[in-house]
Amino acid sequence: MRNVLIYSILFILLSLVSNAQVRKVVDERTGVEIIFSVEDGMFPYTWYSEQINGKAISLDSAEIERSTEIVKKALAKYPVDVIKKNLDKVYVMKSLKFFGVNYGGTNAKNKVYIANNGTIAGYANDFIERSFHEEFSSVLLANYPDVFDNKHWAGVNDINFKYSCWNGFEAIKSGNASEDFNEVLNEKGFLDEYGMSTMENDMNSFAKNMFMAKSNFWRIVAQNNRLSMKLELVVEFYKKIDKTFTLDYFKKISAN
Repeated sequence: MRNVLIYSILFILLSLVSNAQVRKVVDERTGVEIIFSVEDGMFPYTWYSEQINGKAISLDSAEIERSTEIVKKALAKYPVDVIKKNLDKVYVMKSLKFFGVNYGGTNAKNKVYIANNGTIAGYANDFIERSFHEEFSSVLLANYPDVFDNKHWAGVNDINFKYSCWNGFEAIKSGNASEDFNEVLNEKGFLDEYGMSTMENDMNSFAKNMFMAKSNFWRIVAQNNRLSMKLELVVEFYKKIDKTFTLDYFKKISAN
């Protein structure tokens, strides 16, 4: 009985040590590092300023396996060359905080940061995957500044419309960051409230649903002319990056 107890304790200790050591994995297909623990210098140096005050908490060990599967599933939806040219690391943290506000995700040059505080706190698989696609779409916008048709996009909006913010933080702080589909806004050419904050966030709202669609996304877009025009511009943006990205391709991979 004593030996069984000793072996049980050793097994638990070894499991804890093993989990503690698995703080980084590499996606075999693309070579992207998926990192689960806080690293020195993981943020651009300006994010450590007093104003931005970037902070992160390492991911709980119990969430590592699920997070790994989610990120690898998301990466698999992109051609290998697109990932290798534009993404080095994905940080999955328990929490991300900037300007004193919790973020679901953010990005920097060739890096994506996403939060996962567990399903009970609302971080379901599809929510986390959409966060990845949203942030990576911003990375692509930054890396291909001349590919996205900003002028045409602005022309789809009402002539008197102006985006409300200069960045996503302002929308979050002001409480105007809902990502729920809204029929009134749909008719005006926006999927949700957050999309009205900046042109980038507007584009992001389409991109994340094209890779991991919320219920009724494709129906809502098809029923609204302005939404359809914006969808066409986003598809064209991705297609110019890689010809794999056709409308049919997005409809196929976006299903839950």
